[in-house]
Amino acid sequence: MKIVLLCTLYSLDADTPWLSDEMAEAFARKGHEVSVFVVNWSKRPLGKPIAVRKGKLSVYVADPFSLNFGPPVLRKMAKWALSSMSVMGQLLKYRWNNKADLVVGFSPATAMFVPIIFMTALSRARGFLVQWDFFPDHQAQIGLLNGRTMVRALKRLETWLMRRFDVIGCMSLRNVQYLLDNYNMSATQKIVELPIWSSFPKSERVERNLTRHEFGLPADATILVFGGQLSKGRGIEDILEAASLAARRALSCVFLIVGNGQQEGLIKDAIGAGAFNVMHMPGLTRKKYLSLLAACDIGIVSTVRGVDVPTFPSKTLDYINIGLPVLASVEESTDFGEFVKNSGIGLSVLAGDAGAFVQAVEQMISAGPAAPWNNTQSFARAKERFQVDRVSDALLEFVGQR
Repeated sequence: MKIVLLCTLYSLDADTPWLSDEMAEAFARKGHEVSVFVVNWSKRPLGKPIAVRKGKLSVYVADPFSLNFGPPVLRKMAKWALSSMSVMGQLLKYRWNNKADLVVGFSPATAMFVPIIFMTALSRARGFLVQWDFFPDHQAQIGLLNGRTMVRALKRLETWLMRRFDVIGCMSLRNVQYLLDNYNMSATQKIVELPIWSSFPKSERVERNLTRHEFGLPADATILVFGGQLSKGRGIEDILEAASLAARRALSCVFLIVGNGQQEGLIKDAIGAGAFNVMHMPGLTRKKYLSLLAACDIGIVSTVRGVDVPTFPSKTLDYINIGLPVLASVEESTDFGEFVKNSGIGLSVLAGDAGAFVQAVEQMISAGPAAPWNNTQSFARAKERFQVDRVSDALLEFVGQR
């Protein structure tokens, strides 16, 4: 089968793969011919397009359009409107020579609107949209998008693009319900639950104290780790508030925040103001990060308070891979907290409740071996649910192409 992926994130780095890398490689391992077209929306510009072919997998990556003059609003509008054109030359060549059987898109669809229109118009290919990000609802609620008229226009465009896919896969049942309640989907579309996924790469296990020494971490304190992009919507403020309360209660724990992004300043300001139990570390390769996680005690998942868009944070997959107990501080609208508790991999509190957060820390520190998150079978079951080979099989089954 010939499969096309249209996305805005693709790593090309075996040590730090994105979820899109892992799905494309899973399809190729199953014998399918996979072509990936990427508009590189990451903040690491390539400078010129990159084309890579490995067996049945080919990847073409180009930078988004960048306007070098004018006000910020105009530059942002130009980027959103024109960036998806950067892969059209290669897509034209592909479609001239091939008939795709399946087109897989990723939300937000607006970021790839021209390729999506081109690959779904007058085509026999089935279409599957991986629905992770409820654009523009979530961005508007966390302050990344402003202006009611613009948000309404973007939502109409996003909805129109979503309706071009035969099947839409959401991360959880609450995500499915949110889509049905807030976006005008076609009655002929199939809306399904498709979990996020991981290849769960093996990591080298180094003696815990040696790893802590290598990374400059305290030898004896309980270490709570948060890793990922430090951007709005990650609940960094709530983590820092919980760290402050934990310090006042004299808890022997350290809050380690790993990553880069616009919220770095908040962390550095807190450390500069005397937050002795907060540490910051720049982003690491996947291999190094997994090694670091193995030397920590609790993995933090944090989102923002006061939003009604349900999230299902992918950073949990690395915690599951290592068997690291999870402390989730998440919005009330999500069912992610229920998953954490019901699967036995950790505890969950409402985002914005620092007291409950620290109480959960105390509970996890004092829990004995009988605690469910100390049972390796809990993590083994969770790992099976999110295994990329299993999820890729489910995707193909949903579109009737397996």
